[in-house]
Amino acid sequence: MQFLSTVLPVLGFASTVLAAPGYGAPAPAYGAPAPAYGKPAPTYCATKSVTLTKTATKTATKTTTATVTQTAKATPSCTSITANFDDVSLELLNLVSVTQLGLYKGIDYSSLSLVGLGDPPLLGLSAHSGSQGAGFGPVNLLTQGKPFLYANGVDYVDLQSFYFGCVLADSTSIVSVPTSCSITVAGFRNGAQVATQDFSFAPDSLLASEMHLATLSAAFTNLDYVSVINQGILSVLELVAFDDVSYKLCTYQN
Repeated sequence: MQFLSTVLPVLGFASTVLAAPGYGAPAPAYGAPAPAYGKPAPTYCATKSVTLTKTATKTATKTTTATVTQTAKATPSCTSITANFDDVSLELLNLVSVTQLGLYKGIDYSSLSLVGLGDPPLLGLSAHSGSQGAGFGPVNLLTQGKPFLYANGVDYVDLQSFYFGCVLADSTSIVSVPTSCSITVAGFRNGAQVATQDFSFAPDSLLASEMHLATLSAAFTNLDYVSVINQGILSVLELVAFDDVSYKLCTYQN
């Protein structure tokens, strides 16, 4: 009993001990003396048992909501065009073309002139179709600098191919013969050069030649403008002519 009285409070349990009178104490009198058995009456202990129940409840709820927003990319609408320059009036001054192309079929050719091909004034080089083309020579380079072709009124241009050739002439002239030449075409996007390709022309004969096809690589897409440089050793004496320029003009649809 002493053990329980000491231990239970330490364990945090409440305890109640009921004890009868101790050994050697006389039994209560009920009007007659209790029988004597040679030993004192026993001591009775009553123990109260307490049961502790610990209940732990942990509820954790985590809700995650993911929202994915996808922005649809604008779809371009493109138009395929072949510029043959045959529907522009050719103006000559002393057999020299004074017709600046300017804006033609969505491309600004302001640094190129309209030239007659195959018949006078240019006898040395035939147009691929019709009798006219676009070209630049020493006069253009002196007055307007390096030729550029700008996309106009659209988001971008895909340059695909063109026909070209070279003649020895200061501009459109009745006296001209085909000559070998090399040109470099470069494509630009957002002010940075993103594509470049070299082409060479060798005439079919000494006195006359057809134009030759130049096909651009897939890098010449989504361009703002294109430049053309004559790299030949006789570039200051040569006229570079173009015909049937094929390209796509593209505009993004909202």
